[in-house]
Amino acid sequence: MTNTALGSAAPSFSGNVRRPGSLLLAIVVLCVAGGMQEVVLLLHAPGLGIWVVAPSVVLVAALWRPSPEMTACVLLALGLEALLYLHTGGTRYSDWLLHYELARHYGGLSNSTDPALIPGRTPLFQLLTGAFLAHTPAFAVFQVLAVLLNSLWLWPAGMLLQRGRNVLRPGRLVTIAVGPFVLAYSVYTWPWGLCAFFLLGAVWFSLDEGLISAVGAGAAMAAALLVHPGALGYVVGLALYLAFRRKHVVATLVTGAAISATAIPWVLSVSGGGDLGRMVRASVPARQAVGPLTWLATRALTAATSFYPIVPVGPDRPAINWLIAFFVLTLPGALALTLVPLGRLPRLPAAALAMLLGGTFVDLLIYPANNALTGMLDALYPGVLLLLILTLGAARGHAVAWAAVLNIGAGLVFAGCLLWVSNWPAPTDANLGLKVRFGVRFIADEVGLLPGAVLVLSAAWLIYLTFDGAVGWRAILKGKLPRPGADVSS
Repeated sequence: MTNTALGSAAPSFSGNVRRPGSLLLAIVVLCVAGGMQEVVLLLHAPGLGIWVVAPSVVLVAALWRPSPEMTACVLLALGLEALLYLHTGGTRYSDWLLHYELARHYGGLSNSTDPALIPGRTPLFQLLTGAFLAHTPAFAVFQVLAVLLNSLWLWPAGMLLQRGRNVLRPGRLVTIAVGPFVLAYSVYTWPWGLCAFFLLGAVWFSLDEGLISAVGAGAAMAAALLVHPGALGYVVGLALYLAFRRKHVVATLVTGAAISATAIPWVLSVSGGGDLGRMVRASVPARQAVGPLTWLATRALTAATSFYPIVPVGPDRPAINWLIAFFVLTLPGALALTLVPLGRLPRLPAAALAMLLGGTFVDLLIYPANNALTGMLDALYPGVLLLLILTLGAARGHAVAWAAVLNIGAGLVFAGCLLWVSNWPAPTDANLGLKVRFGVRFIADEVGLLPGAVLVLSAAWLIYLTFDGAVGWRAILKGKLPRPGADVSS
């Protein structure tokens, strides 16, 4: 049976994803595994960590049990990643290599990481990937691990979309995942996707007032900070909301402290045995040491350039690079394709609103001054994800259809542009210089383009099935959709 209203197809395709105990266990398992990798590193036996980290990753996948729709999103990100010969486009540079070098550090391998940088960046993402690199120190392996870990956000996203219903209505997760903004961050080898997994999980737990939810919220917030210090604002906002609500606050605090304790070996290592101020001084904002007037001016500039960045696009295919920058670095590019068809924002739950406000305000205060010209969309990534999820979760089928059409179309254009500049980079591209200098070989360098193409085609087939087969697509192609914004739930 088919249905032309996208998102209202047979419920058996996506199944029931509400398993709070499984999500909580996965959070604990990942944090403990990361802590164990740091312990064996301090014992000068980093190769032993794989015996804990690998089974932990497999267990998390078994606990998740992704639906076909989620699997399609993972295959799409992994396939596109496998088609890239370089991470570039829209002025992005160096971070793709930085996190690989950090992972090599935690794998006990030679690396180019500035030792002064290490205390300022919480390490869970790099610890988990470093355990594998200790045995197979290839950038291609890091790429696969990065995409898989960063795809975990789909799990709590599905739970948030399913909130208040017996089933997860198909089409919504794909609509989010194929959008250019989310797709760009899904194939970039840095930890924001894993951070979003924990933050979205924290919001989901916070929507309930039971004891297990309080425990889960504490664990997820602490874990988010172990992945990226930029999660601070989101954690502060959500923590203040939970404290104000006064439901099982002690359980939240105790669990948060217990998860944070998995990082004690790392803290002792990078702080020199107890100088916690060293960690603050090593953070990216503190290392820039700007004066009060410069700091104030860059706050206003960062806010403004999050809407319209001042991107130093060079002569190499400027129109293409500007388009990539629009989707990756601007709030209109990140949100418009989804929010405009839906007509208006739904009423956000208090927990989600608190997290969004906290993340935006605090992260604006601490955002590095030298990045002010390109905005703070990297720090806003978890917040944008949350906003897209809650908005699509409140929308009716035809409104989702419009959003899906726009996001799939724009995603195809974005993917084409990204492949163009990444597979045929300019000789002067700084990213190409890094690749050559460090002898980095991408997945495409190792195995060619065929595996990536197969993964993308497999993802496309699953996405086709998600949107309820040929009748649904015929309706789209014939224009049988209502005007944008006409079918949005209250």
